[in-house]
Amino acid sequence: MIRTISVALGIFAASAAPAQDDILRKAINQPGLNYNVTGAAQITTRVKDSGVVGGQALRVQVTEKGPENYAVQAVSPLSKPIVKGHRIVVAIWARAPKLTGDATTPIPFFGVIGPAPGYATVASGPAQVGAAWKLYDVKGVAPSDLAANAATVVVHLAGAKAVIDLGPLFVIDLDAT
Repeated sequence: MIRTISVALGIFAASAAPAQDDILRKAINQPGLNYNVTGAAQITTRVKDSGVVGGQALRVQVTEKGPENYAVQAVSPLSKPIVKGHRIVVAIWARAPKLTGDATTPIPFFGVIGPAPGYATVASGPAQVGAAWKLYDVKGVAPSDLAANAATVVVHLAGAKAVIDLGPLFVIDLDAT
């Protein structure tokens, strides 16, 4: 299933008009670099990179490990509603370009959360990001209905002092019709 999504997301960059059976018609976000990076201990710039889908990324330099993993985070709103019981996949392209060999740096948490209070988790997990571009994904089942613009993708980046490139973000509702 994820291989199918990965192939579809790769085709996204090469196709001006998605095919009718394109997985991206099930997207509940605005696919791409629709991130807002927050936190005092970060410097964010847009970089061109032909190695990632779409040819651009956000380079986030986390200048110090945070007291909390969310002290530096990338957030992105979901423009469509989430339906209780629907299977949700969050996929992000990421790399840590300053690392060498098999070294990794943590993304302690990425996924979809609901609004405060409670921040209900829809899909979440950690990632160990290496120097090469890779598509990371997490899956979950929506615990409740969430209105359009009520849920948010969050990527916690303050798990370590590091440079992390964030490529396109995709949130897919596998049960959308």
